[in-house]
Amino acid sequence: MEGTNASAPSGAAATAARTAAVGGDRARSFWMSVGHDTKAGTSLAVVTVTQALVHGLVAFGALGPRAAAVGMAAAMAASAAAGLTIGLLASTRPLSAGTSAITALVTASFLASAGPRDLPEAMAMAMLLAAGAGVMLLFAARAGLGRLAGFVPAPVTSGLVNAGVVLIVLGQAPLALGLQPGEGFGVGTPHLGSLLVAAVAAAVMWLPLPWLPAPVAALIAGTAMNLALAAIGIPLGSTVGYAPSPTVLAAGMAEALRALPPLAADASFARRLLPASLSLTVLVTLEALVGITMLRDVTGRRADERRDLAAVGAGCIAAAMTGFPGSVLGHGSLSYWTLGGRGRLGLVVRAALSVA
Repeated sequence: MEGTNASAPSGAAATAARTAAVGGDRARSFWMSVGHDTKAGTSLAVVTVTQALVHGLVAFGALGPRAAAVGMAAAMAASAAAGLTIGLLASTRPLSAGTSAITALVTASFLASAGPRDLPEAMAMAMLLAAGAGVMLLFAARAGLGRLAGFVPAPVTSGLVNAGVVLIVLGQAPLALGLQPGEGFGVGTPHLGSLLVAAVAAAVMWLPLPWLPAPVAALIAGTAMNLALAAIGIPLGSTVGYAPSPTVLAAGMAEALRALPPLAADASFARRLLPASLSLTVLVTLEALVGITMLRDVTGRRADERRDLAAVGAGCIAAAMTGFPGSVLGHGSLSYWTLGGRGRLGLVVRAALSVA
């Protein structure tokens, strides 16, 4: 009897110790997960912000220097809006989203053909383009087109990505020679110093440092070369300028919203908008399905393709408010996973840093 009574407290103490140990392990696992997600989200933000700046320049640069600066700010805001919306709503985890080369090229092509009269009208056109694609994506999700992910041939996606890269290089060639945004060859005076800066940035992108993302390393190297050449008096031509503050961007968006009603009532513009939105929908759907498939193959997690495609549609609509469409970043999603990110927290961190 005495032995039984003596062993009872000992058994209760052992149970309490095991419970405390399990709780401690869970707490350590939770905080380790938070740390990994935060680190992965921060690293991804550095890369996506750099890419968004380029995409904004590609989409709006042909309209002039001020439009290029506003476009870069709009792309950064769109990257955050699309990334947060898609990251939180999609069933596939961790699905990263933002701006892409394909969406930037479609936006640039549409604006070139539509011929906006001023920057507010151009932003309003881009808003309608992205919103139209977002609505179509919601209908595509409802129709179950997400199940087509497994039928997309790899050469198709590879061709899309490579074609986008080639078109961006060709479109940025005048800027590499120091010409103003919107100027073509033969209009302005080329500057070989600008070409040297572009060559250094491209070389660093091709052979990046192992501990620094390639876009960031190229940005640092190109900026350093630009400053060095300017210090010794070598002419470099124009610069795009700094992206405007959120206040300036908000004012531009307000002007764009006032330009929306006349555009919505313009039948000729609607005839241009519908095929452009449909083309953007097809391309964003392909990017989304490929990104979802890539992430699913790596993680082994099952996904609800219909929900994922609906999330992409919602993200495109959210990004449309800034005048820029959003899309899934397949390689960004894989990078986030490789860096240890597993949950949605890092995607929230990445979105917050994109507009910080």
